[in-house]
Amino acid sequence: MIKLSSSYLNRNIYKGLTCFFLFFTVAFQATADENSTRFTDTKISKVEMQRANLFGLNETEWKAYKNEMKGPRAMWSPDLHPLAVLGMRKGVSQNELKRLARKMAIINYERVKRELAFEHAVRAEGQKLFSKLPIFKTESDIQKVSGSLRRIKYYSKSSCKECKKQVKRWIERGTHFDAYILGNEKEIQNWAKDMGISPMLVLGRQITLNQVSTTDLNDLNITSLPKVVR
Repeated sequence: MIKLSSSYLNRNIYKGLTCFFLFFTVAFQATADENSTRFTDTKISKVEMQRANLFGLNETEWKAYKNEMKGPRAMWSPDLHPLAVLGMRKGVSQNELKRLARKMAIINYERVKRELAFEHAVRAEGQKLFSKLPIFKTESDIQKVSGSLRRIKYYSKSSCKECKKQVKRWIERGTHFDAYILGNEKEIQNWAKDMGISPMLVLGRQITLNQVSTTDLNDLNITSLPKVVR
């Protein structure tokens, strides 16, 4: 019987383990390369490409974004802009970070510019439509009552709380009246809100809100408030 030395056996065992790990490493790398190639070569659909374009991404960037959203980011920030997702990836280079940030800045600028343009257009059209329907009138407008309907003149203090029942009754009946309130602009606005007078009632001219002073009340010989003049 041939006896093998322990050193000989150790060398052969070492060689066998080395070959096994080498084979395992090569096989694992081949699988990884295959998966990487499959991810890169996979074509996205036309619909996905359109979505990518909406966010300013090319096909490669969109794939990277979708892959990133398979991880924790989907739980942390599910509604985050794709460019921001790409910029927050682990290991992103400074050059890539700056490139993505620049694209995001341009997109935000264009978005805000369009939103402001629309808001300005809305305000301009609102001014054309409602400039002759003031929500709030000053003392110089007190005697101006428009329309052919017979209107009630209601004089009150801005601090009046017991007026609410009467005003609510008029609103429910569709009664047209002009409210002359003793107080400043803010107080009159708060009074109207407390009375349940909506902006639509004022815009529709069912109700007008007017500022009155103590001098005006004295001139009209009104000595106590509230007072109804028909």
